[in-house]
Amino acid sequence: MGLPHLDAPDLPGHLGKLLNQRMSAAQFWRWFVDALPRIDEVAPDNEAALAWRVEHRFAEWTGGHIDEDALRAVLARDVAEFGVDVPVGVG
Repeated sequence: MGLPHLDAPDLPGHLGKLLNQRMSAAQFWRWFVDALPRIDEVAPDNEAALAWRVEHRFAEWTGGHIDEDALRAVLARDVAEFGVDVPVGVG
């Protein structure tokens, strides 16, 4: 895992907003769809791997298999599993 690339999309910051309920799942998804290819290309390995897990979790949510609260709960566990530092209390 290397240092974050300067122009890598801010996955930790956006996940922080989602997990702290300062961004809805729909808002996060709109940002994420555009950001995913760049995250995969330039983000540190653990963030890129987490991004693909996030995509899977959102497939569960958009498919109606989990609600938004459950989505946040599983994403919080995924963030911990991948060792990505997510800001707390971001506005």
